[in-house]
Amino acid sequence: MAARCRGWKDVVARDRYLRSFIQAARRGMFSYNTEMQRGPDAKYYLVAKPGKPLRMSDLPSEIGAILSKTHAPVSFAIREYITEAETLYTGI
Repeated sequence: MAARCRGWKDVVARDRYLRSFIQAARRGMFSYNTEMQRGPDAKYYLVAKPGKPLRMSDLPSEIGAILSKTHAPVSFAIREYITEAETLYTGI
């Protein structure tokens, strides 16, 4: 059974893991996860990608104002992996 589930114990475990990532992607967000390690090899990997990405102009103005303070030199639309170093960007 594990071979059919790509390393997962079973389909139920796989589906439970993916559920929240898929829900976020359905709402227009790129959904990443990590293996909880630190250092130069640490990275986030894409789990689910939205069909129609959410844009700042789609958000209520008060949410957009908060998020506009967050900057990263990353294009989520083309990245399968994001390094930890990129999430620590301080060039604002």
